[in-house]
Amino acid sequence: MNPLARQTGCPVAAFDRPGWGLPSRPPKTEWQEKEMPNPYELQSQVNLLFSFYREIGFSSVVLVGHDDGGLLALMAAERARCSVAAFDRPGWGLTSRPSRTKWEEKEMLNPYELQSQVNLLFSFCREIGFSSVVLVGHDDGGLLALMAAERAHSCREVHQISLNFIISIGVSLFIHVYISKFLKWHFLNVAGRS
Repeated sequence: MNPLARQTGCPVAAFDRPGWGLPSRPPKTEWQEKEMPNPYELQSQVNLLFSFYREIGFSSVVLVGHDDGGLLALMAAERARCSVAAFDRPGWGLTSRPSRTKWEEKEMLNPYELQSQVNLLFSFCREIGFSSVVLVGHDDGGLLALMAAERAHSCREVHQISLNFIISIGVSLFIHVYISKFLKWHFLNVAGRS
């Protein structure tokens, strides 16, 4: 991430949660004797996260977490009174799994295709009133975020959504072979690759 951070001028910092990564693991007696909150509880880690970013001088951040780190990022966003929404792709998570006969009868697009899901993502954002978003996606969700970025860039007046930042983790570009004009422009101009 550091090369991209240098190219875009955005700082990068990693918060190591107590008991994970490189920080020491404070024994129970240490924090109990000092009457400190349990450093392993997520709410205490949210407090530590805010202290960490204040200490290094960040006034605004984009948090990306994996597993419990994702929950920590959501708790921090809620505490900072940020709007957070999760787009549940058709067939994944808690959404229903539309059958072929249902969407073919209604002459709808295949909801499992990524292009259709880009349309659904923009509809979702408009429906809940988001006009400016940060997209974070993992694997196919990361590819969906990149495809949405291309669509927002090429059809800004149609979608009326401004994408401020895109974070794609573990995107399987080699499987999908999806390198668009926008992505080529991004890699050439933002990431400095040729």
